[in-house]
Formats: sequence, structure tokens, C-alpha cells
Amino acid sequence: MNTMTRDTLQDQLANPHLADSYTAATESAASANSSVFGIENILVSLASLEEAQKVFACAHWFAEQAGSKISVLFVGGAHGPAPDPEELREEITKMAGLRSEELRAVLVCRQAPQAAHVAIAARAEKADLIVIPVDFFEGTSRFLQGDPMRRLLRIAPCPFLIVGNSQPDTAK
Repeated sequence: MNTMTRDTLQDQLANPHLADSYTAATESAASANSSVFGIENILVSLASLEEAQKVFACAHWFAEQAGSKISVLFVGGAHGPAPDPEELREEITKMAGLRSEELRAVLVCRQAPQAAHVAIAARAEKADLIVIPVDFFEGTSRFLQGDPMRRLLRIAPCPFLIVGNSQPDTAK
């Protein structure tokens, strides 16, 4: 934005009447986006926080566009102490750049990732969208469970988005 436009916008927002109009228009746009997308609650399912940056970036973008809240299902910890949901909440808000009011809930499941866990959490949180990393079911035995992504597709109560973890090739 050029300097003249920015200064003009700042001058206009300094006017209380225009500032109120801007706030009303912004709130109206958020409300319209929420009704257009129909996404009020987003469930992010993770097995580790190390590779969650892209998943949260995607979920946060949808949340901002639709004015929705994010819930996190952290699946893991079967071979150790269960992570504390409050500590996870702090770590997630810091890592993902979320405000605390944008993060609705943090759920912890101590078993290996399974499609049923995600579907149950999505129903409990009334999720309108599930966001999962592409390698979410990687450690799950396909012999015992079949294809977990296909199973989730069949039993999920809402659409889900699979976020890849590959980095774009910029060395060309």
C-alpha cells in the first residue's frame, strides 16, 4: 500500500464515525464469510507437533476466512506419559500464532491414530471441517486397520482436508 493511501486510511479511521463503520463492515464480512463457508468449528488432528506448522497454517487460514474456532485432537503418547492439555494449548497457540480465543479445545488420545478417534472427536466438537497431515496414519498397521484414510472418508461426519508436508522445490 502506498504512503498516500495508508495515510488517508489512517486519517479516515481516526474519525470515530468512520472507524465505527469500518468495524461494522469488518464484522459483517466475517459473518458473511461464516455463512458462505458454513465452517464454525475446525478439528485439527495431529500425532506430533514437530511437523504441524503447515497444518496449522492451513487451518488458521480457514478459521480466519470463516470466523471459526479450532479444536485440536492430539493422538499419541501411548508409550509414555500423556501430554497435559493445558501445556499443549500453550505450545500450540505459540507455535501456530493463534490467539487463545481462537483455540476452542485441545483433546488428547493416548492410542495410535485411528480413523474412529478422529470421527468421534469431530462429532464431539461439532466439527465442520477436519484438517489432518498427510502422514497422520503413517505408523498405523494397515494389516489390522485397512486403509485408514479410506476408512476416515467413510465415517467422518464432515469433509476433511489432507495437508501435504512436502516443501516446494525452489532450487531451479
